[in-house]
Amino acid sequence: MKNVVGVLAVLLAVGPAMASISIQDVFTDGTYEVTVESVVAPYEGQYKYSYTILPSTTANIQWFSVSLTAGAVISDMGVEAGTGEPVIWTLVSGPDSSSTDAVFTATVPAGSTSATVWFTSPQNFTVTPGAAAGLNDGQYVATTGQVLSPIPEPATMTLLGLGAVLVTSLRKKRG
Repeated sequence: MKNVVGVLAVLLAVGPAMASISIQDVFTDGTYEVTVESVVAPYEGQYKYSYTILPSTTANIQWFSVSLTAGAVISDMGVEAGTGEPVIWTLVSGPDSSSTDAVFTATVPAGSTSATVWFTSPQNFTVTPGAAAGLNDGQYVATTGQVLSPIPEPATMTLLGLGAVLVTSLRKKRG
């Protein structure tokens, strides 16, 4: 976690005029361990976020998820060939949160590298929670760590806030 905080400080200093940025975080619960590499890079006027799962010698992965900050925009999604390509790589929206989730067609075996899943967004990045899970020795095990994910820019959030204030005041005047 210290490495992720240090990387975040460097990333904030770099700002939007960046090349690609990569972090690796070990998701662990003490016995179950998997490394996730997340990369963000400029891509056709947007940012491309990609994730590769590297199970340890004790972990098999069937599911991976990236938390999305409220207001995050996903433009496109895809998969680059690799071990255990996901049968599902989709945007999941709920009442309180949203995420991008991958369910792999086959277990990504320990010691291998998953197919790389990616999405594009017009928004710059922050560090958010990610999760990985799988069946290991007949037990379903899940763990979390940190990955790169889009965050609405302050100007976008300000405009959304001003729009909400305007709509509210118009409704009060009409009511």
